[in-house]
Amino acid sequence: MIDYYRAFRTFMAATRDPAETIAFKLKAGEMVVFDNRRVLHGREAFNPATGHRLPRGFYIDRGEIDSRIRVLSRTA
Repeated sequence: MIDYYRAFRTFMAATRDPAETIAFKLKAGEMVVFDNRRVLHGREAFNPATGHRLPRGFYIDRGEIDSRIRVLSRTA
């Protein structure tokens, strides 16, 4: 377990390294889509006095996306 915790602390330190992160601010009406299996994501602190935040999440089965891409590539 000592090796595990040492590796975990190293990993967590890397997630806070600005050189290893991408940060951007979404405008009203914008959204971000990513593969949740491949991306470690998070949010910065939010001040409700400066605006309204309505986070929403949804999940799509990977097979559904792959199928849709195959069908659309045949009709293009």
